[in-house]
Amino acid sequence: MPAVKISALFEQIGNWQNFAAHFYNYKVCNELPAIFGRDERLDLCDMYHITGPDAHNRREWGSFLRSVHYEIVEPWVIGKIIFPDLDEL
Repeated sequence: MPAVKISALFEQIGNWQNFAAHFYNYKVCNELPAIFGRDERLDLCDMYHITGPDAHNRREWGSFLRSVHYEIVEPWVIGKIIFPDLDEL
């Protein structure tokens, strides 16, 4: 079963619990909410995106996504950092 992990960066989003619940229902229960787009691979290893107006605008989002990949995704994939499951919060 998929696990939904929550980073401190994600917790900075207003109403993050609502987004996390939608994402959990999407990944675990296969219920795609209307606020999400499609699950599509990015050009960064181990990263996908599912949300957002203008989510494909790499000029606007590229630097942020590379930072997320370097600071969050890579360290998590190799086990340097651990994030709690949504169920643990």
